Amino acid sequence: MRVGKLTEIAKTVPFYTGADELIGYLKSKGLKLALVSSGLSVLSGWVHQRYGFDYSISNDLLHENGILTGKVRIQVYYDQKAKWVEKILETFGIESEESMAIGDSSGDIEMFKRVGFSVAFNSACSELDQIADVCIRSENLADIITQLPG
Repeated sequence: MRVGKLTEIAKTVPFYTGADELIGYLKSKGLKLALVSSGLSVLSGWVHQRYGFDYSISNDLLHENGILTGKVRIQVYYDQKAKWVEKILETFGIESEESMAIGDSSGDIEMFKRVGFSVAFNSACSELDQIADVCIRSENLADIITQLPG
């Protein structure tokens, strides 16, 4: 498959309701936005571009001459997002207590332990829910806004 075709498919993936509102709110507060995903860069790159994230890291599908090879370059292992959070904090000169993370799976546990405030959003993991500062079950990402610290 051509990379361009997959990119077009990625752009059809629906976002949660409230994504625009949540990201707009965070940006209005002057926050740096980073995306750490154990998914594929074809999707995270689209999110980064659409919403103007300051940083993103994920895994790359390799290609030659615009054709996917079937190989993947792993940069973000499912349960090792915390090391990327540490790198992001260092890059932007942010203390861990000044940072927050939003996650939904067991792969986010170590990341939650490295940030000052954590939100489990529609989490599929009871352990993540237990360590999160806030747990939200909703179909609307904007519901996170009212739960954020002042």
